[in-house]
Amino acid sequence: MNFKKAIKKRSVSAHSISMGFAWGVLIAFSPFVGLQIILVLAVCLAFNYNKISGILGVFVSNPFTFFPIYFFNYYVGNLLLGRFIGNNVPLSRIKEVLEDPNFNDLVSIGTNAIFVFLLGCFVAGIVAAFLSYFIIRWLVYYYREKRMVS
Repeated sequence: MNFKKAIKKRSVSAHSISMGFAWGVLIAFSPFVGLQIILVLAVCLAFNYNKISGILGVFVSNPFTFFPIYFFNYYVGNLLLGRFIGNNVPLSRIKEVLEDPNFNDLVSIGTNAIFVFLLGCFVAGIVAAFLSYFIIRWLVYYYREKRMVS
């Protein structure tokens, strides 16, 4: 069944379509590039949400939006931790580690950045999914009402 037929069909609930899309958006904000479609299909199958809308939600993250979304996620993580970008690790510390590379020091700097990024992914993804659920639900209702009137 194609997506347009699913929206028109009353047997496919607006909740199912909206939840599929919301899960797609949440997963689009995650760092699991290459696994996003597989993950959203697994979630949609497990909870019986619309799979097509889930895949469409994943496409929020695409080659044009990939870097802005991930930069935004990192920025959100920094804000939540009360930091500003560039202040996670002092530049003097980075210079010191690069002059005398030590695996443990590199891992500690990287671990800090990864934690900030993952926190931002989670929070920004939850907010985006929440908003997209209500927007898509409203659009489905609007489309169905408009179709009934005409």
